[in-house]
Amino acid sequence: ALFFGLSYQLLKKEERLLPYGLLVISPFLFAFQLTGECHRKEIVLIALFAGLVWLARKRGAAAFEKGCYLALGLFPLLILSHEALAIFLPYFLVLFVQIVPLTRARAWACIALCALNLGVFGAICLSPPVPPAGVEAVVHRLAEHGYPVSGTGAIQWINRTAEYGRQHVIHRLATRQYILYLPMLLLAGVAFAPVVRRLKPIFQRPLTATLIATTFLGTAFLCYTAVDWGRYLYIHAALLFLLTFVHPVPLPIYPRLPLRAALAAAFCYSAFWYIPHVGPQHLHPPSYFSYNNFTAILDPAAKIWSHLAPSSGQQ
Repeated sequence: ALFFGLSYQLLKKEERLLPYGLLVISPFLFAFQLTGECHRKEIVLIALFAGLVWLARKRGAAAFEKGCYLALGLFPLLILSHEALAIFLPYFLVLFVQIVPLTRARAWACIALCALNLGVFGAICLSPPVPPAGVEAVVHRLAEHGYPVSGTGAIQWINRTAEYGRQHVIHRLATRQYILYLPMLLLAGVAFAPVVRRLKPIFQRPLTATLIATTFLGTAFLCYTAVDWGRYLYIHAALLFLLTFVHPVPLPIYPRLPLRAALAAAFCYSAFWYIPHVGPQHLHPPSYFSYNNFTAILDPAAKIWSHLAPSSGQQ
């Protein structure tokens, strides 16, 4: 909700919303949280980043600087919830150097906070896997408090090694479960095309371009040992979307299309494809698109109705 609300506030400040149209209705940004398991830990990271962007636009550089130091100081808590989120820490540094001039004192402050985060990340990576008894204890305790845990959730993975994850990735690649992530990236690029000029200052600056490249390379390595590629694509898309508000340069004016043609094109783009959190085992090309963003949005509603219908029938 925080990401949605802050994004609305940022979009409301735009003179023209048309360049952001495809991003808003795309399956990989706001709809991504509605078409799958939205209780993911990266939601906190994205909301925190959105808050910093809003702070920079609304309160100015001084308030943003204090908020960014606080965010970097609290970032180890995100790493403790999921160590893979450390890979996206460079985005916060990119945002920082775009808003405030990088003096020696500020550079040392950022280095110290990043060292803290990297220390936490390293400690988690070097720690041994949780024994099966520990996993069972966590599952049992959650069940006692009314939070049943599925047998394939993240908790069951806390006692797995990187090699275990790598074998899963190899299996999914061999069975072509990830083959359509490439065209999905191309489709996502279509939505970013109208606002890409706002990202050019970031990619043209050597420091920020290096930081972005670092997080891209880190994600590539992560995808070698982790199966949920769709989640990482979503995080990058959301953070890049928020970065487009840092440099509010004028956006190009596009010719108006006939209303019916525009609505039809928008509906097709938003409805008939989606990015799965994980390459689904039950879908293989070309049947990926038999389960699309339109049916994915309806799926949670159908599940809610299936739970409510028996209760209403009994009344």
